[in-house]
Amino acid sequence: MKTKPSKPTMTIWPLFCAAGCLIASLYICGCSPEQTAEAGQVVAKINKYKLTQGEYQAKLARELEYDREYKCTAAARKDFLDRLIRQEVLIQEAVNRNLDKAPEFMAAIEKYWEATLIKNLMAAKMEEIRQTTLVSEGEIKARYQELKTGKENMPPLNRVEKKIADILKEEKQTAEMEQWVSRLKKEAKIKVFEKRL
Repeated sequence: MKTKPSKPTMTIWPLFCAAGCLIASLYICGCSPEQTAEAGQVVAKINKYKLTQGEYQAKLARELEYDREYKCTAAARKDFLDRLIRQEVLIQEAVNRNLDKAPEFMAAIEKYWEATLIKNLMAAKMEEIRQTTLVSEGEIKARYQELKTGKENMPPLNRVEKKIADILKEEKQTAEMEQWVSRLKKEAKIKVFEKRL
């Protein structure tokens, strides 16, 4: 079993997105900024667990982010709270039965953690690559000539220039990402015991 994983480092962009969603949900749901000062107040107590207003608003913001058609009416907020309470009751019962210590559960958590960590790493690296990827006018013209070969009805360059630039940029970014992963693998100390496979 691996040691307890630390939380993945987030890039600044997801933090802005999360903050934006939270602020949006506060306004959509009729909450003023002054009310956020009460974020530590308890919205509901489920046995020993206390759901604070801040936690509730954060969960609601995520719900709004995932479900664009979610209408944040008073009835919908109450229904959402009921779902959170139901979820917490079930979690507490699962913990009481020690299901959180079951090998299958631990394996599932580890798999999810690894997948999320890799996803966040790849997203952060891709953002770095995007910020430094450039496509020259010469590259665009050269690709246009390639595409134009054998095609009589090819649109003029000024109509397809942006599309070609986007394709070239995406190709460069993908190639650079692959090179980066290959470099990490090459620089790592790896020893394979093939007889044990």
